[in-house]
Amino acid sequence: MTPGAIAVTRGCGTRKQGGIYFETGLSPYGQTLEYFIADPPILVDNWNLSAVGVQLIERQGVTHIVDWVGSKHYPNVADYLEEVRRFGLSRRLAKTLDFSRLTKQTRILLVHARAWVENFTEYRAWTCPKDLAHHLPDVLRQEPEADKRMCAGVWWQDIEGGISQTGDPLQVKREMPSFSYSGRCRPEGVKPQYRPAIFASFPCSRLVVVKGQGFEESYQRASRAQVEITEVDQ
Repeated sequence: MTPGAIAVTRGCGTRKQGGIYFETGLSPYGQTLEYFIADPPILVDNWNLSAVGVQLIERQGVTHIVDWVGSKHYPNVADYLEEVRRFGLSRRLAKTLDFSRLTKQTRILLVHARAWVENFTEYRAWTCPKDLAHHLPDVLRQEPEADKRMCAGVWWQDIEGGISQTGDPLQVKREMPSFSYSGRCRPEGVKPQYRPAIFASFPCSRLVVVKGQGFEESYQRASRAQVEITEVDQ
């Protein structure tokens, strides 16, 4: 059986009976989280996306899922990425989705309203998650094309809801339902200019259907996909 995501209480709560979930599991032999990050983020201003639910798109004959991660449960982009780092990815899919279009090549493209920070060069220092030399803070501040190369490392410098626990007022600890992580809040006086963008892309390890009310119908629908289907207790 393919390793799946870990069932814990997430920023959006717990999994529902009869729910169908897209999973990217954890493996000691797999890629690190940073491999899946979009750096720079991909703007979606003209994609006509809804902030609720998912949308299917086709690229080079492969259908992918575009999923908008809500700011209500994950106000910070780093909230979601740090959750995936620890527990793998688990995203609920609507039963009305055309599962017959999903294959082993399908990926889930995650969008967040705060993924692109237009004035990111106003932040102080950040570390590029992909170790890209041209994403170093000093380089991006000096080059005229910097606005096209926002570094994803800024997400960990833009934490809201964190608790200061050190002598550095910007260093914070962010508490999530099942874990905590460290980051920095934005510098005083900086007013971020956000635009929605894709911040990460993950492959499908498997689809899972949670046992309980509505299970049989959900399993039947999910089975139309050309990927592994697993039934789980939670």
